[in-house]
Amino acid sequence: FADIGAACEAVALLKPLAVDAVELIDRAGLRAVTGKEGVPESLATLGPGATALLIEVRAEDQAGLMARIEAADQALARLPLLSPLSFSTDPEACARLWTIRKGLFPSVGAMRRVGTTVLIEDVAFPVPRLAEATVRLQEILAAHGYGGEAIIFGHALEGNLHFVFPQDFNDPAEVQRYADMMDAVCIMVVEEFDGALKAEHGTGRNMAPYVDLEWRAQALDLMRRIK
Repeated sequence: FADIGAACEAVALLKPLAVDAVELIDRAGLRAVTGKEGVPESLATLGPGATALLIEVRAEDQAGLMARIEAADQALARLPLLSPLSFSTDPEACARLWTIRKGLFPSVGAMRRVGTTVLIEDVAFPVPRLAEATVRLQEILAAHGYGGEAIIFGHALEGNLHFVFPQDFNDPAEVQRYADMMDAVCIMVVEEFDGALKAEHGTGRNMAPYVDLEWRAQALDLMRRIK
């Protein structure tokens, strides 16, 4: 797709279908794996906003599989694509595609600057609002200087996205930049889109300051009962 918003709109069309996985990879993620073994050379020529969806469907037999592929084809038939929609039943071809997806996090780690740490966050949005929310996430990352380094990818069929980026914790100004970005992201997720600050990974210490933002009355009630 030409941009991440268009890709997320396609996810909403796929959500009601018998689809097993829809993984999103933004332009920065595609750039991170360009040139690696098994990765299509055409990735290098894509535009600055290009975003890919890796779609997987499964069935008990060949007829059922073809029916589900056809349903996905029809759902996306009228959408503008940068390259034709293509499904493969070749196990090796499918494995290569999943290798690209699974190699995103290590690729960012390999390219990070010396002295930085690679962080991964994950948030979730209602799928009907995924396009709007993901565009906002991109805008916030760019506004805080992470646009050139952060990649957005993840389990789009469930509205669950990861963003990964290198972070310097040795410089107080960099720490403050990170804190400002996280504040903006968390407020956006909760207050603009009624999303979740964690969907797959553990909450941990990094999300502790935002428990009240997300849970408010429920959190206070739980704390009272624990005491």
